[in-house]
Amino acid sequence: GSVHVKGSDVPAIGLMADIQGPISDGSLAWYLDAQFVDNGTSIELPNVATGIHVLSLIAYNAYQLADTSEVEFKVVSALAPPDLVAPPDGAQLAPGPVLLDWSPSEGAISYRVQFASDPGFGKIAAEFGNLGATEFSFGTGQEGVTLFWRAMAEHGTSPSGWSLGRSFTI
Repeated sequence: GSVHVKGSDVPAIGLMADIQGPISDGSLAWYLDAQFVDNGTSIELPNVATGIHVLSLIAYNAYQLADTSEVEFKVVSALAPPDLVAPPDGAQLAPGPVLLDWSPSEGAISYRVQFASDPGFGKIAAEFGNLGATEFSFGTGQEGVTLFWRAMAEHGTSPSGWSLGRSFTI
């Protein structure tokens, strides 16, 4: 068999793997960095240290002859949500363009910003994704409006969680 990993860096702290196809008259053994993990058809390891690792799957037939598949992969630190920088929480802003700023998250390729009319983000007003910078400018066109905003870091299909929310009033 073969094992395929897309990309060389995996922004995650855990690992899940399974096999496809029938298993009959034999057994399996999973190893991570030469350490036995499990005999099942799938594994889930919630915490894998950053660095380069080797995942091995050994399939034994009824005669205990083995076929081994291995993949080497690199775990980079899990994406942390960005820290919001500006405007400060609860800021009173003048009408006109609003500039949002947040800190970069290591490993992020892009960012997503979400706006809501309530602090629990139950009523999403707008969302903008695939932002390549750590700032976003927009015009509101309204006065006397309070908006709540938050940001998330993205790396392919592995986004961070949302940052803590902040509010501003125009």
